[in-house]
Amino acid sequence: MIAYETNIRLSEPIQELMDVYHTDEAALRRILDLIQQHVVEHFGYHHVNALRTALHRFPDDPAVKSAYYVKHNKVTQGLINQGQCARDVELYTTEGQPMNLFSQIQADQPLIILAGSTS
Repeated sequence: MIAYETNIRLSEPIQELMDVYHTDEAALRRILDLIQQHVVEHFGYHHVNALRTALHRFPDDPAVKSAYYVKHNKVTQGLINQGQCARDVELYTTEGQPMNLFSQIQADQPLIILAGSTS
């Protein structure tokens, strides 16, 4: 499935679509969702999680490791580790409103920071 998806992602027609919509995050997400849905259905599955969870289900599989989005993933652990004190930093709501981290927590409450990207 992964090789098939990679071939589709890197095909000329899909790359042309990516060039056209490279600044439209919603359009890119929709293109990738459609590709993944096509791939899982091609292999007889119904839900894209069959593909999206492959990295976690088969972390040592060479086919999984060679997936385009795995090879070019620049995600890192980050600089904060469990048990460290957090700094007060500026954050933004999903509506783009600024706030600071400490204004969102209460004393003596655990703090979990989860950050990610949809790109």
